[in-house]
Amino acid sequence: MRTELLSKLYDDFGIDQLPHAQHGITSDRLGKLYEKYILDIFKDIESLTKYSTDVYPQEKDISSQLLNALNFDLSEILNVSSSDADLGRTIAGGSPKTDATITFTFNDQSSRLVPLNIKHSSKKKVSIAEYDVDTICTGVGIPDGELKELIRKHQNDQSAKLFTPIQKQRLTELLEPYRERFIRWCVTLSAEKSEGNILHPDLLIRFKVVDREYVDVTIKNIDDYVNDRIAEGSKARKPGFGTGLNWTYASGSKAKKMQFKG
Repeated sequence: MRTELLSKLYDDFGIDQLPHAQHGITSDRLGKLYEKYILDIFKDIESLTKYSTDVYPQEKDISSQLLNALNFDLSEILNVSSSDADLGRTIAGGSPKTDATITFTFNDQSSRLVPLNIKHSSKKKVSIAEYDVDTICTGVGIPDGELKELIRKHQNDQSAKLFTPIQKQRLTELLEPYRERFIRWCVTLSAEKSEGNILHPDLLIRFKVVDREYVDVTIKNIDDYVNDRIAEGSKARKPGFGTGLNWTYASGSKAKKMQFKG
């Protein structure tokens, strides 16, 4: 629902003035709006304390989920700040997966930077990565060979429809040792675990927004997300060749890149 804070943001971003036919512009603006929603809740310790009370149940749910995902307790936090500036660039010069950051300072004067990946969608799964096979395999650490060529075939064919049953089985089997690194890289651009690195998110925030309106939010740390995807990929049909991700392609990239949703 539109709480007092969220209503102000909808007004600030002019969402209700946008024609319903302008889906792309609306989606982009909602993306920035929900990033600002998080930034405002965690703007300072006064805001966080305010929005952690029962007076603001929706914001309390967001702050509680976020702190729980980090295993933080509000009573241990001395100060907090948030920002969407100076997020850096990847080694390749591109934008990181990080959309915003929160910095916590604790009672013992220690601090922790928490990079965030924030998305909104009406769908259960959203696009988390879109790269070519060479970039993917380099990032994950997959060497030249059968596995890489099977992934390349998926990219070239734009699906697994032309795979034989044996090829699907081989792709699943060969990818199994790389599953954790593969999923982690897709969602953070780092196959290795990291913490407090501004280039690689520590938390995934997923707002469910239907017909422009807030419905729900899910906040997970990267380890929990990876474990959830592996559990999904371990089901009988081995979805996503055991990764639990949807393998597809973006309409603009065709056979040049692969897209993963999760």
